[in-house]
Amino acid sequence: YVATPESGEPAKFVGYQKILGSGLDAQKLERSGSRVSVARSIGEALSALHSMPLGGLKDHPMSQNPDPRNLEGWRNSYNRLFEFAQENVFPRLSRDTERREKQTWCDFLLDNRNFNFSPVFVHQDLNSEHVITDYERGTLAGIIDWGDCGIGAPALDFVGLARGMGEDFALEVLDHYRCPSAGIMSRARFYDAIVPYH
Repeated sequence: YVATPESGEPAKFVGYQKILGSGLDAQKLERSGSRVSVARSIGEALSALHSMPLGGLKDHPMSQNPDPRNLEGWRNSYNRLFEFAQENVFPRLSRDTERREKQTWCDFLLDNRNFNFSPVFVHQDLNSEHVITDYERGTLAGIIDWGDCGIGAPALDFVGLARGMGEDFALEVLDHYRCPSAGIMSRARFYDAIVPYH
């Protein structure tokens, strides 16, 4: 159900039937023998999510991208974050750390391949605890916490999987991902590296 506001304001919350299962956990996957089937389920779910038509959807209200369907807008939002880093973060770092961080940013921003993707509807916070898993059936039971969803790079939905479960698991999910994916893990590594800047 969705809360119906009285004053015409947007709904403040939604509710849904409790999803039975627990968060994604490497040990539980191994013990239950469900790693392959759960990776497949997540890959299929991300394929469906990233294939949703964008018509009528608006980006997340906190987005810095005025037109997330525009790749130049996507690049500009990261240029702005880089400028923020240069002004507010880099002066607090050691010289060696600053040099490494600048190199990470420049390598990403100057490589046009990092902006060669079609923006899709993304969860944007797909961490292990948000992937509810039914270990007995060996499948994905549901995905929760959609508070950060919006329009952006498909790679964003592989960041939390790689961080929480390891890149090998993220690559297994990617094996079952049916959308164009060239360079997706390379971009996911960058997005993971810059999480603290957000």
